[in-house]
Amino acid sequence: MTKHPSFRIIVALLPLLVCAASLGVALGSSEPRLVERVGSLEGCGGVAVAYSGDGKLIITAARRYARAWDAATARAVTRPLDHGGAVAGVAISADGRTAVTFGGTWDVSGPRGVYRGSGAKVWDGKTGRLLLRINEHEPGHSVWDADVSPNGTIIATCAHGDHSVRLWNAATGKQIARLDMPDEVGFVVFSPGGTRIVAVQDRVAGARLWAVRTGKPIGDLVGANGDRSLGVQRAACFSRDGRILALCNSDRFTVVDALIGKKIIDSEANQLSIEGDTFCSVSLSDDGKVLVTTATMSGSRPWRTLTAEPLGKNVRDRGVPAVVSPDGRYMLCGGRDDVAGIWDVSTGARIGWFADHSDFDQCAFSPDGPSCAATTLGSLSATRLWRATLGEKPGRS
Repeated sequence: MTKHPSFRIIVALLPLLVCAASLGVALGSSEPRLVERVGSLEGCGGVAVAYSGDGKLIITAARRYARAWDAATARAVTRPLDHGGAVAGVAISADGRTAVTFGGTWDVSGPRGVYRGSGAKVWDGKTGRLLLRINEHEPGHSVWDADVSPNGTIIATCAHGDHSVRLWNAATGKQIARLDMPDEVGFVVFSPGGTRIVAVQDRVAGARLWAVRTGKPIGDLVGANGDRSLGVQRAACFSRDGRILALCNSDRFTVVDALIGKKIIDSEANQLSIEGDTFCSVSLSDDGKVLVTTATMSGSRPWRTLTAEPLGKNVRDRGVPAVVSPDGRYMLCGGRDDVAGIWDVSTGARIGWFADHSDFDQCAFSPDGPSCAATTLGSLSATRLWRATLGEKPGRS
């Protein structure tokens, strides 16, 4: 998994597009045209891709390695960073100075299977120096998800079998807070300002906001589901202004006022077109007005966040997490040739596509919007960077 650009990865497609092929676009024009390919990041790609909050660095990961890259030149900034086990996701601070790798593997010896963490490592994102290892919360409770505060000073972790989130000093490795939840925690995400954090439970539904400075809960436990066995990859996402929080919640999604921790709306149940399907990813525009969801079987679609009104069209993209552009006008989808590309949120038209496409597994928009990145695992394990003209950006509200 990857966290939001201002938060972690999460992988989005914007001004610089990272993808596995050439892209034809018709953004603000009637004819498709080829966007400028900015660079190719060879190796260490396919599992995760994320921009730093300032848009200057990109971090990618595949198998047991991660690497930081210069977003402007596509040159490697660090050597391959050896996580020491399977990497599931990455997080990077706003200035790119602090990066975190975390991971795990599935133990399928039981009837349902168990996802076991492989710990977290904290790196200097500009030199590749290993700063800190966080393997377990307690003996037998290995870390499987992590995030870094935007200023890079605090690391948040959750662990297999543990009912808490731990906060750590990124410089010293000292635990500075323990945030207790009713059940096992599967995902942790900092707000873009770093003042709040959301913890999403794994197999027993529920999420809660916390104040980072005081370690006190904010508002109520709200509906959410971060069950990896159901395919959940990005269980929570804040708007860039930190006011809105979107959560995966099985066959619906939940929207929360992130300032007070109160639910705003639940989408209607059973909106997914395939029985047994579940939402596995959420992505919010900067102002929080547009939400893009991905379901494991039904695919991706945009919504009006505060009313849960569907926009555009549903795109069957085989469960690759889609992302919304910062201005809320475009949706980037992965998956097969016939759906991968840029889609207009309001009209549902595909306005950009990859001419020599090879399926990609994660994608991300740069924080400023016109660039994007997409990464593919397979035999390539590569990431491509692109720049597209997305037209004039509307004013912020």
